[in-house]
Amino acid sequence: MLRSGLLVLAAVALTGCVDDRLRCGEATFSGDCVSVLSIVPTENGASTPDVDVVQGKCTDPSDSTKTVNEPFYGHSAIVTFANQGLSTQDPPELAPALVLSAYTVDFVANEPCNACPALTSLSGQQSLTLLGGQQAQLTYPMVPLSTKAEFVSKGGRVNDAPSYSAVYTFTGKDPVNKVELTAAATFTMANFDNCQK
Repeated sequence: MLRSGLLVLAAVALTGCVDDRLRCGEATFSGDCVSVLSIVPTENGASTPDVDVVQGKCTDPSDSTKTVNEPFYGHSAIVTFANQGLSTQDPPELAPALVLSAYTVDFVANEPCNACPALTSLSGQQSLTLLGGQQAQLTYPMVPLSTKAEFVSKGGRVNDAPSYSAVYTFTGKDPVNKVELTAAATFTMANFDNCQK
């Protein structure tokens, strides 16, 4: 088993711009400058990119002669968005509000390997209103229990610790435009030892 690592803030990749390429995930003609500032993988409220895919047994803390199930949860991601307004706007609060309403998650292996089976994408509806000049957070699914089970059933080698990216596409609209943001968080799938959690 691998020991779970310390907190790591996942790298974020941003795509798609009309204006303000260096500042925005997407710049809209309505005046929004929308970005994903961070994606933090979490498990049961703790920040970690280590995704445990095998539920093992732990020594019962109240009786060392017995075992209990290892803590085992789906992984989520806390995503922080910002609507900064275009650089031509002052103050940024003048940027119109927008609503992000849906997401998809595609899983991409970060390196070619036999231990990295293709995984089924996720999608869903979650609404977030992002006002001009403001930041906001929302928690999204990242690696639910069903994806963990899929990884194991498709032959993912749990001792090789392959690295994946969860590539998020967030969609919504401002007053006149559709909005689409893409960002990615990296994580590792393996048989991590979470008995001390």
